[in-house]
Amino acid sequence: MLLTTLARYDSALVPQPYLARAWTWSADRKSLVFRMQPGVRWHDGTPTTARDVVWTLSAARDPATGYRRTSDFADVAFVNDPNDSTVVIRFAHAQRGIPDVLTDLAILPAHLLDSIPRAELRRAAWNQHPTGNGPFRFVAHEPNRRWVFAADSGFPAALGGPPALARLIIVVVDEPTAKLAALTAGEIDFAGIQPAHVAFVRKDTTLTVLDYPLIFPYGVVFNMRRPPFDDARVRLAAALALDRREIVAGYLYGFGAVAEGPVPPGIPGYVAVRPLP
Repeated sequence: MLLTTLARYDSALVPQPYLARAWTWSADRKSLVFRMQPGVRWHDGTPTTARDVVWTLSAARDPATGYRRTSDFADVAFVNDPNDSTVVIRFAHAQRGIPDVLTDLAILPAHLLDSIPRAELRRAAWNQHPTGNGPFRFVAHEPNRRWVFAADSGFPAALGGPPALARLIIVVVDEPTAKLAALTAGEIDFAGIQPAHVAFVRKDTTLTVLDYPLIFPYGVVFNMRRPPFDDARVRLAAALALDRREIVAGYLYGFGAVAEGPVPPGIPGYVAVRPLP
């Protein structure tokens, strides 16, 4: 919305080009070359270049930054930009496909942030008045109340062009029932709701419920270095004691599926395992 990522998932959860218009792999699947989409500008008029990508990836890999997915870059050996429109990522090991983190990590403006120590980035003034390069530009922020954005009329057609909405206001509502009340009262136009609220919302003829695929696994992680879960038999017994189908039906109200592992079928990285009884 405000920022762009190198790639993004389509409705089938397949990575598609976005800020990167194309990419190619080396024969050994250890080098990934991105070709940047031309004509993308930060909302202050500065061109978005490969330098922004390299700076963002370097900051994300630095533990001092505090990025929540730093570990996803553990296999990255180095990143460089041979020119303004090309980014090269070299991995220590062969990769199956585009790392998921590259569809999640928003590219940031190096020219506005590179002078700030990595440990201070989360407290930088930019976070309250950000300059982006996405289809919407920042207008205003009222802390703990709302964010206001306006359509960027110059957003490139190759990336989808200017949005149809002239203005977008994101209201901060943390409590699920308060959000539901605002939605049904017509105070907000759309909102993410809890699975438990779907049946209620569907009774309102003025509202439409839309669902979409999302990789969000729930699981129980055992500490195998301490008893009793250092014993595989105990771990198996605990797993068999959980009625996972009942959890999907009762907690997620059917909006989910019983998982065989953390990666669902059809997604890069999936490994078939023998399902539990």
